[in-house]
Amino acid sequence: MTLPSYWGYAVYMVDSRRNLVRNNGLQLPSEPHTYTQGYSLQLITLSCESFRVIVLAGVSVDVVAGTLVDAVVLDTSVSEGTNKMLFTHLFTNIPGLRIVFTFMIGFAAGSILTNLMKCDAGGLLTRIQNAAPVPEKDTTRIMINQNSTQPTQILPGSNGDSNEETTNDITNGSKILSSDLQLNNEETQRTVKDNIDKLPNTLIEKKNRNENDQAITDDVLFPYNKYSRFAMEWKGIVEEYEWVYSNLKRDKHKNTKPIVLGKENFGLTSTVKSRVSFYNNNNKFKKGDKIHIAVETYDKYGNARHKGGDFLQAIMSNNKLVKSTAGRVFDYGNGTYSVYFYAAWAGEANIVVLMPFTRELILYINKVVRQKDRRAASDGDFGNGIQTERGICSLLHDGPWENMCTYENKNSLGETVLICDKPHNPLSCKDLVNVTTGIKQLNKIASEEILGASDLFKDKQDNKFAATPLKINIQDANPEILKLPACGPDMAIPVFDGYWTDNDTYVSMVCRSQQWTQSQIQQCISRKLIFKMAGDSTLSQLSWALNNRPGALRAWTHGSECVGNALRIGPQSHYVWNYTFESEFLDKIDSDFCSNNYVVVVFNLMFHYATWSIRSYVDRLMVTKLALERFFKRCPTAKVFFKSAHARDNINNLQNLHSGNFIFYDYDRMIRRVFGGMGVHFLGVWDMALSHFSKPDVHMDMKVILQEAHLLLSYVCPDLVE
Repeated sequence: MTLPSYWGYAVYMVDSRRNLVRNNGLQLPSEPHTYTQGYSLQLITLSCESFRVIVLAGVSVDVVAGTLVDAVVLDTSVSEGTNKMLFTHLFTNIPGLRIVFTFMIGFAAGSILTNLMKCDAGGLLTRIQNAAPVPEKDTTRIMINQNSTQPTQILPGSNGDSNEETTNDITNGSKILSSDLQLNNEETQRTVKDNIDKLPNTLIEKKNRNENDQAITDDVLFPYNKYSRFAMEWKGIVEEYEWVYSNLKRDKHKNTKPIVLGKENFGLTSTVKSRVSFYNNNNKFKKGDKIHIAVETYDKYGNARHKGGDFLQAIMSNNKLVKSTAGRVFDYGNGTYSVYFYAAWAGEANIVVLMPFTRELILYINKVVRQKDRRAASDGDFGNGIQTERGICSLLHDGPWENMCTYENKNSLGETVLICDKPHNPLSCKDLVNVTTGIKQLNKIASEEILGASDLFKDKQDNKFAATPLKINIQDANPEILKLPACGPDMAIPVFDGYWTDNDTYVSMVCRSQQWTQSQIQQCISRKLIFKMAGDSTLSQLSWALNNRPGALRAWTHGSECVGNALRIGPQSHYVWNYTFESEFLDKIDSDFCSNNYVVVVFNLMFHYATWSIRSYVDRLMVTKLALERFFKRCPTAKVFFKSAHARDNINNLQNLHSGNFIFYDYDRMIRRVFGGMGVHFLGVWDMALSHFSKPDVHMDMKVILQEAHLLLSYVCPDLVE
């Protein structure tokens, strides 16, 4: 049996090719169509024979529709109202489904997982129990639903009491409140009334449906799904507002008047007026604690912002000790945010919260700027050795054209085409030499786009919240060593990513990693390790850190290569007929090469694609995914990585539009969504780079790059990590 892999934050019992694994589950209880807590207890004595199971955790179940599954384990940390729809959707769309187990109580979850792990030779299901904690069970408007009862984890340094307990919310789902306690004793509607309909704790039954059955199914809610999925972006907006309104206090009384007078002025989130404070005014921490910061947003007029979506970042540091870490931001959609830090050192700490992008700017970028085809006009150079001519080229995914030169590659670009002005005779379309886009062109595009959203740029403000830095003194302690899983595919995104112990060393809290010695590196590369990399100059930096040069790790073996992305934005000239796309890059690696070598493929599709439309970018990811499926059939033992983006130097509004950090952050999310569950590895370096003492730059400081290389090797040879 092939070892199972993950699907995003959910764990699917599937093999590395996304085929459902059979004959690896538990023998079913005799009664079909029911769920009871009793079943979770009976599982303790059942054997692994012929039970097909999937564990879902707050993700779409559409991907398993029509598959042969006997049972589903459903995480109920998401809203119970949503789960009602999930149950009917599951039973309607999965033929043969007989049981749905839910994590209604901690013991049930634990017993289910314990027995599932007996059927999982790879032990990958243990990742659920080792997931990082989420906000503690406090009684404020910023907290997780107290009805969520997933397996718990005690953080190092805590005393094990119930008030130190946090939950393993592997979905990072919506946070809802249990009381009306206000931060700063201020009256506000940004609290949640805990009145969501609860699912029965003892019985969820699949009924024998007939034509008179009025059960709400996914087909009823979204009846057009079976006919077309096009132009249904509104579904994402519906899900967003279901989450937003679950975090807003709902008035008990209806309005007696049809309308009421509103505010005369309402503005963007103000970093001057907004409030940042220690949650519950608690500023006493010891090493190993979690530090909880609360952010309440207001506009420049003092109005409370009841909308989330501002892009916040946070850093805690001590300049003298040269220690730092990035905070994890939880956006509740109601204008309030939580930021969590891991107290990684004893001594002083300064906390800074930043807002590089407002909600409104992100909406403008996503709804207007990133929807455009042919957004970035590039220079297309034609030549035949005698004559040359320059025309305008651009990318087009949807729309007609006439009398143009077009260049396509459905295997690597999907339906996106490069479209260029035709040159004059005697030059022809086949004489295209290169396509370039310089900074001046990007700035010109952004300048025009700023004119369409002048209200978003007229008020200049520092992106650092005026209420920060917050200063604390962390007391010394001896926290327990956090038990981390081995680095592998589809690692969860924990609350705490890691921290810098000095200016040279980053400690990951995602998985077990180490600072590799030369003897350990030689042991790793002795497995006939060969790197195959395709990406931009930031990936070239990683190859340099692995190279056999002074100061590097000397892990770059004969046959390893790093090639550039194709059709990327930039001033460099690249002969178009020698382009290397991700799909062709993979297709050239044959089974014989893989059987004789330990092949590690590393991609990044980031910094040169900010001007691509969302559809063109996603289409490129999807066809790359198809190429990966072909590749894994030829090379089942190979490892494939996608290196994440990092915050770069957004120094002005023009750069925020044409190369904004939010776009690259969003690309990370897209890549995780598209390639999750395939057995792909995600090399996340955003928090690592953000929290380092060097200035943000598209080309990170080599100290950061070297730590990125150490982390990569910890994924490549996880069994050698001590």
